[in-house]
Amino acid sequence: MNTRAPKKTAEAQASLLYSLILVGNHEYLEDMSYLSPANIKFYGVRLPVLRATMKTWLDQSELNFDERRRIVQMLWESGSREERLIALWMVSEENDLLTAVTWNEILVWSGSPDNWEVADVLAMRILAPWIIKDLAERLKYLDTLVAENNYWRRSISISAATFLHRLEPSLEEKTIGMMEKILPDHHPIVIKAVRLALIELGKRNPNRLSLFILKNRKDLSTHLLNEVERETRKG
Repeated sequence: MNTRAPKKTAEAQASLLYSLILVGNHEYLEDMSYLSPANIKFYGVRLPVLRATMKTWLDQSELNFDERRRIVQMLWESGSREERLIALWMVSEENDLLTAVTWNEILVWSGSPDNWEVADVLAMRILAPWIIKDLAERLKYLDTLVAENNYWRRSISISAATFLHRLEPSLEEKTIGMMEKILPDHHPIVIKAVRLALIELGKRNPNRLSLFILKNRKDLSTHLLNEVERETRKG
């Protein structure tokens, strides 16, 4: 993708930044900065407001396909939570953009999302649907990500597998096998994804969850098991 931003896309990005500054909430900005102390910028825009801002901006910008592809890259490279969410929402909601996504782009995006909201959108609304488009060929990429020495990529791979399990129940053992590969990893980002995967498993197949816990008990904290039990009881 050409990284030289033509005047139209540069102006579109500047217009979006101006809108984000206008709708940002100072108190929410402080809360987000505290909860996500990683090296990522915030404008303090709540999700419903961010979505409305994106829609208005896209309607006014009238970008063609190539320009939308270019602006996605520009927004991601900006490094802010809000711009990255908008970039990923654009890709997830426009089939032509999702179809055009490459594995190299997913590697870049998954390497440093630096925020749980961004990582979740990437895993469940881009990576999982992208894999579904060519399941036989692309399922192997989950194994690539889960083996990476990068906790975001390992976490995103588990989250994507969990979402795929909902769409394709036959992938249950695939998800379980991936979790077993990373269970010695106690990084909180990875454990959060494992927690959600175990809750999903418990709701769909309680007996299989019990077998998983029995086999892997030494690698599962009591706190994690209590959380999983509490959430699965809710049904």
